[in-house]
Amino acid sequence: MYLKHQDITYTILTYIQMAFNVIISSTILYLFIQLVLVVRQDFRLKAEEHLDIIQQEKNQCSKNYMINHCGLNDRVPAIEIMCNEWASCMQKDTVVAKAKVSAEAIAEIINSFVEPISYKTLLFLTILVVGSLVFSNIAFTLFRKKYKQNDNRSSHQLNIHE
Repeated sequence: MYLKHQDITYTILTYIQMAFNVIISSTILYLFIQLVLVVRQDFRLKAEEHLDIIQQEKNQCSKNYMINHCGLNDRVPAIEIMCNEWASCMQKDTVVAKAKVSAEAIAEIINSFVEPISYKTLLFLTILVVGSLVFSNIAFTLFRKKYKQNDNRSSHQLNIHE
């Protein structure tokens, strides 16, 4: 009976190590997913905000173009340049604007995330997380090896006494 259950401590230690690694890894994964979701939401809001501004500019240009009768053949020569500017403003491609807004929003999000966190804090948190995983795994591995050696000695002594 004893021989059947002599590895139970070793098995329990293996499960404890696995549970610890799963908990730490799941926590890190959860935090990473939350970070991605927050950044994505922030990106969407900033992109919408910038695109709304661009759309308002296009509407204002269109309004100015119509009010000043720029679409007619009898344009006033004094505002020819302004009419051309309003026409080009109305024709702005939103795809290009979206790409530009996307780049600006990504840069702004990254800056707002990195600026409050110092490099020392970021380095400390990384070392803390990686160190806890490495240290716990080394400790569990050493303890299991020591247990296995003691278990081999006790089973060898048990065989001698039989």
